[in-house]
Amino acid sequence: MTTYIANLIATFYGKRDNLKGLYRQLSLAFIPSDIRENFTEADEPDDWVEAGSTQLLYRFKPANYHDTQFIQLVLAQEGETLPELWTAMRQQLESALPTKAARDNLWGYSLIYAAPLTPIGLAKNILRNLIQSTAPLWSPEIKSTELAKVDRPLGTLWLTHVPLLEQESATTYLALSSPEKEEEFFYHDLYGPAAYLLEPDLIAHKVYYHLRQAPADWKPKFEAKIDVICQKTNLLFDNLTDTRQVSNLMNQLGQQYGGELTLIMRDLGRLQISLDEQHHNYLRLLPSNSPLPLGEGQGGGILAFHLAHLETGRRQFALMLTEARTTQESTHTAMTMAQTHLSQVQNQLAEKAAQNQDRIQDLVAVLSMALAIPQLVSPEAAVALLNLFGLAIDLDTHRLVAMVAQFFITALFAGLALLLVRYFKKRN
Repeated sequence: MTTYIANLIATFYGKRDNLKGLYRQLSLAFIPSDIRENFTEADEPDDWVEAGSTQLLYRFKPANYHDTQFIQLVLAQEGETLPELWTAMRQQLESALPTKAARDNLWGYSLIYAAPLTPIGLAKNILRNLIQSTAPLWSPEIKSTELAKVDRPLGTLWLTHVPLLEQESATTYLALSSPEKEEEFFYHDLYGPAAYLLEPDLIAHKVYYHLRQAPADWKPKFEAKIDVICQKTNLLFDNLTDTRQVSNLMNQLGQQYGGELTLIMRDLGRLQISLDEQHHNYLRLLPSNSPLPLGEGQGGGILAFHLAHLETGRRQFALMLTEARTTQESTHTAMTMAQTHLSQVQNQLAEKAAQNQDRIQDLVAVLSMALAIPQLVSPEAAVALLNLFGLAIDLDTHRLVAMVAQFFITALFAGLALLLVRYFKKRN
């Protein structure tokens, strides 16, 4: 039986200076205690190799990405069945890392399942079995599939899993090369700060990280929220003359349009900016500057596969943001029209109230004059006034005539008072 030395390369991508706990866990699990006792946290080495083996632990900060730190761990086992060897090493790594600790402060992590096996002429059933063995940590039930492939000068890489779901953070690869080129392929393409896979893999993890910030049910909830706002906006347009309905709808829209929609647009804007930044970084790798060619495999190559998800995410968030802005503009227009209508109604009510107030004041003035005149113009005074105009009237015999005269004199003065009140109001 043929024996193989299988490798499992675990690369953790995290926020700079936030991976000390993860590195400490890996050190405790994979650096022998007699060596580890000589370390202090101050002089803890970033690059450690177990003497006499290919087990490696490496921590480094890439010069081009000031927010990021990498940790790479390489495990190796020798045996006859590659899937069993990889499963054993994956379980060894799982036992060293509690699930939560491995995800804290991470953009994500990659597992590269590598072996010195010539990919050319490999039987399809064998290749399928190897690909299905490349499971993420803590997820043995996942049967990975070929998502993309790239043929490198020193070997072949298959992308077999990407972290699209909310609770995932793993990307997995299968890496095969001939025994003669295995070591060069390992150091040139897979391991260390200069590895060709490292930069596109980092950018891809940042992309998937940002895509995961939007939960799976976020888009349906977003669309449902937009629908509610649009329905209420349409009701507002249709009921601009119904003051009570307009007031209620404006209060409801004020909460959703002013609060919830603004928060949605803020989150969408942040995600879009993050993806735009990663898109700019990724385009630097394509096509002439790419350390990994696009390749001819399924999905158009590894870089093309990651780029497709990046551009799909950018388009999705851009469309959602455009829809939110369009809804915001429509709602703003409806609320402005409604506010204008309410202002007109309020002005009309204010004018009517002012007119009623004027009428009341006029009535008070007339009534006051009407009540005061009889006190000033008694029946005797009325008879005397009539006698001035040559009418010989005796109060005792013509008392009714005197009272009629008193009434008309009172009405005359009340009318004059009303005219004077209106005259002075116009002047003011």
